[in-house]
Amino acid sequence: MEAWLHLSTTLDSIRLGGDLTKNESLVCLTLYRQLRNDPDTRLTPTQIAQRTRIRKSQVNRTLNKLEARGMVTREHSTTDRREIYVHMELDRAPAFSQQYGEILGLVQQVVDELGPDEAARVTRIMNQVSHLAEKNFLLEGD
Repeated sequence: MEAWLHLSTTLDSIRLGGDLTKNESLVCLTLYRQLRNDPDTRLTPTQIAQRTRIRKSQVNRTLNKLEARGMVTREHSTTDRREIYVHMELDRAPAFSQQYGEILGLVQQVVDELGPDEAARVTRIMNQVSHLAEKNFLLEGD
């Protein structure tokens, strides 16, 4: 338990550049990944909530803030006006780009310190622990 709490406290205390909240960072990362992996497919707020495990009401508040800053746009579906799609405007999201670059820099420091093989091993273990925690401790819809 001590190691778990120490790691989570340390990670929470890392201050990265930019002025994005944790929810804004999660939403931006989700939209960035979607844009990178399948640029022709846009996500709905419900899909963002599912992928980030953030409540839909919080996703909508976060999208309002990001939209006010010009970082995302929302558009209604041409076939079903009730359906709304979200798109990240990467060229208008320097705060996310800066934060993403800093995180990649931190990851590179870990790889440099541990070496690529050990870093890959740690990553596999962290992913396993994360999946176990989701499976066993997180409630559906939380």
